[in-house]
Amino acid sequence: LQFAQTIMARTTEQEEFIDEEPQDIESSSDAELLPNDRSQGHRWAKNPSVMHSLAIGAVCLFGFVSLTSLVAFSEHHPRGRTAPQPLEPLTVRALLESHELADVATQNILAIGGTTVADRALLKGKVMEGFMNISSMIQRQDPEAHRKLETLTLTPAQKDSALRVLKKYSDARMVSLTREVRAAVDESEREGGDHNTLKAKLTQRLMPKLSDLRALTEEMFPGKDPNSIDMDMDKDQWHSNLKVDFGRRLSAVVGDSLGGVTPQARTLFKSLETELGEAMPKAPARMLFSLTSDSTTPSSTISSDDPGFMDCLMKAVPNPMEVCSCIASNMGSVVSMMTGFMKGGR
Repeated sequence: LQFAQTIMARTTEQEEFIDEEPQDIESSSDAELLPNDRSQGHRWAKNPSVMHSLAIGAVCLFGFVSLTSLVAFSEHHPRGRTAPQPLEPLTVRALLESHELADVATQNILAIGGTTVADRALLKGKVMEGFMNISSMIQRQDPEAHRKLETLTLTPAQKDSALRVLKKYSDARMVSLTREVRAAVDESEREGGDHNTLKAKLTQRLMPKLSDLRALTEEMFPGKDPNSIDMDMDKDQWHSNLKVDFGRRLSAVVGDSLGGVTPQARTLFKSLETELGEAMPKAPARMLFSLTSDSTTPSSTISSDDPGFMDCLMKAVPNPMEVCSCIASNMGSVVSMMTGFMKGGR
C-alpha cells in the first residue's frame, strides 16, 4: 500500500510538471527545440497515464495478495472459534446434580404419572432440587461416601450405561407394566387378599406382557444373565402371613415433594455399583432404601436393605415411580415368576 501511495504521489508531481512545461517552452529564448528535446517532452506528456496505470495495477495486486492472505488465515483460524478445550472428567456427584439426569428424571415423572405440565422448566427445577437435597443428605450423614462421589470419575460409556435403566422408565412398555402392577395391587386390596392373592393377580396381569418383560430385560441389561441382573429373591421369604397395609402412602423424603426423585436416585446408585464395582460406595443407595423403608413399611416386613420384588411392592404402593423402580430393579425375578407359573410352579 505504501508503494502504491508513493507511485500516486510521483504521478501527481509529473502532472504538475507537464502543466508548467508548455509555459517554459514558449518563453524560452532558444530559437528552436532539438528533435530529441521534443521527443523527451512528448514522452513526459504521456507519462501521467502510464503512471496512473502502474499505480492502479499496484493497488489491485496488493488487494489480491491481501485477500488471499485473509482467506488462508481464516481457514486456519475461523472467526469466533477457539481451539477445543478438554472436557473436565465427569464425577458421580456431578452426574447426580447434572441437568442431563434432571432431564431424564423429569421425562420419567411425566410418563409414569401420565400427566402434562404447563411449565416443564418449573418441574425440572423441582427435580434438580430433589437431587441436590439427596447429595446434601449424603454429605451430612456420610461425609466419606460423599467425598468418594466427588472423586469417582465416569467415562462416557459408563455414564450411558448408568443412565440406561433410568431412561427405560419412560418407555411405553415400562409404563404399561407399571400400571398393570398397580392394578393388581388395587384388586388384591379390594378383595382383602393376602400374599398369594397378590401373586396370582400379578401373574394374571403380567403374563400377557411376558414378551415385553423379556425384551426390556435385554435392553436394560444387555448381555447379562437374567438371574444376575437383580437381587436374588428368596422364595422362602414369601410368607403367606405377610401383613401389608395397602392404605399406606409414601411420605416425602429428603425434600422429594414429587415422590419421583428418590427412587430414581436409588436406581442410579445401584446402576453405578454395577459399573464401578467396589469403588462405588454402597452407603448412598442404602440410605435411600432405609429412608423409604422407615417411612412406609414396618421393619419386621423388610428382609434386607435390597428387598425382593414382592417386598419391594409392599413398600412401593401406591407411588407409581416406586412401583416402576421395583420392576426395573427386579426384572429377572419378575420374569422367573412368570415362567415359573407357566411351568406349574407356585
